[in-house]
Amino acid sequence: AALIGRCLSSLAAQTVDPASFAVVVVANNCTDDTAAIAQASHWPMPVTVDEHSFDSDNAHAGSARRLAVETASRHSPI
Repeated sequence: AALIGRCLSSLAAQTVDPASFAVVVVANNCTDDTAAIAQASHWPMPVTVDEHSFDSDNAHAGSARRLAVETASRHSPI
């Protein structure tokens, strides 16, 4: 959970306008506070969180990345 907080803090601290990008977090079979930290309202950029429990055959980073890309494409302004 601490890692997602540091990652989002780093993204928020960039010099680029936070309104110019969005973040998608897939909490893949998480049992900690990752989703809650990512959903915190204090981030200056939009953050979409998808809590997902993949079955054991699909519980790997590739499935989470695919879901993140699919989620991002649904939220894209393009």
